Amino acid sequence: MRKIMLEPLNISDGDEAFLQKVANVVGVRPCACLTCRSCSARCSMYEYMDYGPHGIIRLVLMGLKKEALTSNTIWRCLGCRNCWEVCPMGIDSSSVMTFLQTESLADNMWSDISC
Repeated sequence: MRKIMLEPLNISDGDEAFLQKVANVVGVRPCACLTCRSCSARCSMYEYMDYGPHGIIRLVLMGLKKEALTSNTIWRCLGCRNCWEVCPMGIDSSSVMTFLQTESLADNMWSDISC
């Protein structure tokens, strides 16, 4: 059972350029996400994540770069692509996670990650 408690998000801090960068570099359309949560339901690591795959896509959509880059979800992703296999919109969340890992390291945000 998940017991991770998160602080409320302030969506006024959103950065639309972050959404565009993720979409352009990774080659996915996060805005196509239906929030059906199929990706998280299929994820074997979901119970250990703070947001889960669907939550990370939501953070990207809202432009919440800091929250996405400091999430433990991006580091707990196994890259198995089970999320992509079940996504009705074909969003490859694992590729998004890999990109966010790289960005987190480049922006030196990995030290802010909550385990």
